[in-house]
Formats: sequence, structure tokens, C-alpha cells
Amino acid sequence: MVKIGIFGAGYVGLSTAVCLAEKYDITLIDIDPEKVGSINNNRSPIFEKDLDDLLNSALKNKKFEARLFSDKFSPFDLIFITVGTPSESDGYIDLQYVRNVSKALLYRKEEFFLSNQQTLIVLRSTVIPGTTNQFFKLFETKRLARIAFSPEFLAQGTAIHDTLFPRRIILGTNDKETSMTLKEFYFDFYNKKKIPLFTMTIESAEFTKYIANAFLAMKISFVNEMADLVEKVANAEIDDIIQGVGSDPRISPHFLRAGIGFGGSCFPKDVQALIRFGENISAETPSILSSVLKVNENRPFRLIKLLREELGDLNGKKIAILGLAFKPGTNDIREAPSLRIIQALWRAGTLIKVHDPLIPRMNLQSYSRFSVEVHHNILDCVRGADACLLLTEWSEYAETNLEDLTKEMNKKIIIDGRRIFLKTNIPTNVRYITIGNPHNRFTPINHT
Repeated sequence: MVKIGIFGAGYVGLSTAVCLAEKYDITLIDIDPEKVGSINNNRSPIFEKDLDDLLNSALKNKKFEARLFSDKFSPFDLIFITVGTPSESDGYIDLQYVRNVSKALLYRKEEFFLSNQQTLIVLRSTVIPGTTNQFFKLFETKRLARIAFSPEFLAQGTAIHDTLFPRRIILGTNDKETSMTLKEFYFDFYNKKKIPLFTMTIESAEFTKYIANAFLAMKISFVNEMADLVEKVANAEIDDIIQGVGSDPRISPHFLRAGIGFGGSCFPKDVQALIRFGENISAETPSILSSVLKVNENRPFRLIKLLREELGDLNGKKIAILGLAFKPGTNDIREAPSLRIIQALWRAGTLIKVHDPLIPRMNLQSYSRFSVEVHHNILDCVRGADACLLLTEWSEYAETNLEDLTKEMNKKIIIDGRRIFLKTNIPTNVRYITIGNPHNRFTPINHT
């Protein structure tokens, strides 16, 4: 049986590991004892649809285990590196975890590598062009192992599905033999399904991941800027416009949805890293990418502006926040718009109540300094509120009746940052406001 080692037990590493464990012998390796212990005890540190079931199955079948980096190992046929590449304070990519794995593999080569370059190292972490060869080319020149870069395209909330049913596979290698070896592995795992597969140089593959993420982020910022224009025109409807524009196959409707901007662990840091990389190699700042970030950074404050238009001075007002995660289907709050909105409300002297379906599985340390009042029930959260801001399009919110939602609010004001209630019947006594629509289409309430 093929023996695979996966370095990094984050979203990508753990999701990949439990999927591969259906067919191969998998060892997931991490430096965090708490994370390793939690995984081995069948408690996933992250939330992903179907992940808990696959983890349980993998542990029962005894073809999977999580281990500490400091443990002793025996050689692997294939090594995937999925460690994080966070942003440094100046926006540059932090490659310390990739560097650490590279050093460990070199110093402990007898533990990890089969003889005669039979082990294949595949870097999957998102890295700037040149990184794979910078840290791993030595393994080829010393004839210890072969190397490749094969980026992941896993979206949080659908990581398991994206692993099992990828839209495409990118293979970046230095030679045809390595390409064939990795291609044969993918063909075996996917049972020769016809998945688009592209072979290219390592540098091209590294670029492909960055440019794909940057383009999707650009679509989000673009449609949000257009939504602001649409708001100014009576009888214009941004969703109808998106449907018409997105029907063009050259554009597509994907990622064209007005809202409060993107967050999470990928888009913000990847766009910033690509900007810094561009500045390094060309001495010029990529202007489009800079605009993408500028639009997105200002986006959450659109809701604060709308809130002030309704309530005036926010000092002492009680505001309910529905949704902390940057998107539904995940407990990830990194770079979530909710954090910037809550920070702005706190500075304005607002009393803040919050709810999210996955609060029990969230690390709310970054929110603790704002003295938020945490609720596990939606109606408890909005009770007595002067307004409710909807920040994440969880189905739990979309399925809540607006009359029930607003029944015990102090003022029945809903500001919908994700447009989930737009197609529902808005009660006549509810002041409903959403991004991308002329606000005068909804009957205002007299709050005097």
C-alpha cells in the first residue's frame, strides 16, 4: 500500500488526509500536541461538512493517524506539505513553516525517504513563485527525492467535496518522469476519472494558484463597487444585473454577489502577498490588486454608514450581529468582516450582541476585548436590539421568519449585508435595508 506523510494538520492537510485514508496509509504530521491529540481522539479542530464522519471512519479503519513532528518515522512513498503560509506584518508571505519542514526532511532524511529517489515531495501550500525550488531543489540535486508543486483549490466549507471532486489538477515539476509519477498517483486515487489535468513548470504552477485567488477576489470587489452605483438608481436591482452579466460564459456568475466583502485565510493574504511579490520583481505596485484590497477593506463600513443613517449617534445603542464566520459552512473567523464591524461599533460606544451557529467551535479571543455579549439562540441575540446586522448567510438565518426575528426588537431595523431576506415578504412594520438596492423602496419607520 502507498504510504503517505502529510505535513500540516490545518484545513488543507486534515481534509486531504481523511479523504486519502479511504485508500492509502496516511500519517498526518503537526507540531501542535493539542491538535494531534484532538485528531487522534476523533475530535476535529476545524469544522468542515462531512469531515467528522471521514475522520471517524479513517481512525476506525486504522489506516490513519496523527503524529508529532518530533516523533520517529519510517520512509514514505509520497510526502505532501500543506503547512500554513501566513502574512507578515508588512504583507509579505511568511515561509518559516515551509522552511522548517525542508530543514527537517534534510536533517532526518533516513527517516523520511526511500532509497534511489523513490520518494516524491509535493508542496501544496500557497507560495510565491520560486519557493519550491528555493527550499526543495536540493533534494533533487543530492538525489534524495523528487519534488513537485501541486496547488490545492479547496474552499472552506466545501473542502471535502473539493478534495474528492476537484475542478482541475495542476502539476508543476522539473521533469517529465516526476510529472508521470504524480499523474499516476492522481489517476489511481480518482479511479481514472476525467478531471482536467495541466502539467507545467513549478513556477507556473505556483503562479496559477495566486492568480486564480486574486482574480476571484477581484470579481468580489468589482461587483461590490458596482452595487454601490446601483443603490443610487431607482428601480435598479443588482441581482438581476448580475444574472444578466453572469450569463455571459466569458464572465460567469460565480463570485459575482454583492455583500460586505471577502475574508478568511486565503484571499486577503494571497492578494497582499502577490502585491508584495510584484513590487519585488518589478519595482511597481500592481494597481488593480491594490484597488481590490482597498475596496474590500472599506466594504464592512458600508453597514456602519447605513446604521448611522438609521440611528444617528450609536453611543449606547444595542446592536445585534448575526454571523461571525467570514462565510457559511466554516468556523473560521480569520479576516472576517465581522471583526472590523464589531471593532467600529465598539469604538462608537455600542452595546454588541452576537450569534453564530458555530460559536461553540470558534476561537473568539480576537473578539474578547470588545466585550461582546455572546448568544447561542438567534432570538435571544436580537431581543431588545435597536438594529440587527446580518453578516453571514447561514441557512439558519435565511429560514427565520422576519416577523419572529423582529418581534422583540426595540426597533425593527434589519440591515442585511448578504441580501438573504431580499426575496422574502418584508413585514410592513420592518425597516429592511440591504446593499445594492435603493433604500427608498422600503417604507421607513418613524423612530421618534
